[in-house]
Amino acid sequence: INYILITEFNFGVVRVDSSKNRISCSRFLQHAIMYLLKETCRDAFKELKIMTIVSLYILEAILYVVKSGQTRMGDQHNYNTRHRRNFLLEAHHLSLVKKKPSYSGAAFYNQLPEELRRLPEEKLKTSLRNWLLDRSVYSIQEFLDWRNQR
Repeated sequence: INYILITEFNFGVVRVDSSKNRISCSRFLQHAIMYLLKETCRDAFKELKIMTIVSLYILEAILYVVKSGQTRMGDQHNYNTRHRRNFLLEAHHLSLVKKKPSYSGAAFYNQLPEELRRLPEEKLKTSLRNWLLDRSVYSIQEFLDWRNQR
């Protein structure tokens, strides 16, 4: 595998912001790996410990929200509720808001399993990266539906 290609895609995730560009980058990476390995990508991504473009975007969006110190549900009151670790998603009327890293990252974080949400910020990156590597997520919808795919 050409590790320069993979490094370029890892760096490019931070710069790519529209869904069309993300999808085309993801398809390009899939075709590059299929060409190099002559097999399907999903297992190759897992075996080679390579994150898909969508997984990289999800990882970066979640880490951005965690580091930014956005408001959590537990910050609103002193009750010990089961959703206290979730980020508060503000009501909005524009689809543009959903595309912002601050909103999408919070929505992604809220979908994570409880054991990942309990982790401190220092351990979250490694654990979340490993969790995403095990799943080889190809689309945002696939990530959001991960609980139904068991």
